[in-house]
Amino acid sequence: MEVSIVILTKNGGKHIGEVLESIFNQDFNGEFEVIVIDSGSNDITLEIIKKYPVILRQIPAHEFGHGKTRNLGAKISKGEIVVFLTQDAVPIGKKWLYSLTRHLSEDHSVGAVFGKQVPMPDADPINKFRIKWIYQDKRIIKTKDAVFSSPREKFSFSNVNSAVSKTVLRKYVFQEDAFFAEDINFAKKILMAGYKIIYEPEAAVYHTHNFGIVDIFRRYFDVAIAYKRSGIPKELEGIESEGGKYVFAELKFLIKNGYIWWVPYSLLHNISKYLGLKLGHCEAFLPVNLKKKISVYWY
Repeated sequence: MEVSIVILTKNGGKHIGEVLESIFNQDFNGEFEVIVIDSGSNDITLEIIKKYPVILRQIPAHEFGHGKTRNLGAKISKGEIVVFLTQDAVPIGKKWLYSLTRHLSEDHSVGAVFGKQVPMPDADPINKFRIKWIYQDKRIIKTKDAVFSSPREKFSFSNVNSAVSKTVLRKYVFQEDAFFAEDINFAKKILMAGYKIIYEPEAAVYHTHNFGIVDIFRRYFDVAIAYKRSGIPKELEGIESEGGKYVFAELKFLIKNGYIWWVPYSLLHNISKYLGLKLGHCEAFLPVNLKKKISVYWY
């Protein structure tokens, strides 16, 4: 088996059919299997999944973990390349799988690849710009000694749409107790071990979440904790400089595209991000009860 595609699901009925339909229509010369690990869906997810030739593993909801469950998927997979995909990431075009896996087949110094994310049609202007800013059109090759222009760029990696060498997964598993951003921790480990990570824009999926002001505050609070627990807090240094460029570019995008009424919301949205990031960076000094109210994943 050349490739195993691992998808984690729970109540993913909205998009899982589109995801699987796109996978099984790929123009891919190699052999691949699809493994779905479901953690307690009670909508139509399982009904849809059973229409496709997938390997279904069901686990109780309390056994799910972003790192832990992906490790389970890798363990039961037969492929020499393991692709990780979320239930709401819809592959674009018939060359998605080829584009995502080809670097791993051609160059054994590459440990992992992650692909582009494209906003869903229903994405609001703020989140549409956020995705376009993060996932641009230039291929990036990351190495241990590479120098990057932004503080977050070196260890950025996303299991929404990724492929990892089975050889690497045998040596470096995802952090089992990671409730969030297990991919950042993993990226750091394999880069420091000397492997390359490639961002491949040709391996694209539709994927967006319309995070509101409170949602984005809580998310960035958790992002800051993830960076701290991965031992890379220095990557947050200078974030204000990148943040200033981002805010200016977002305002320009909104005005240019006729979203002028979104400007006040944009400013609030970005202030919320900044405050979440700063508060998360100082979370050790916060009362546990407050952290439980703010954090979505860690507490």
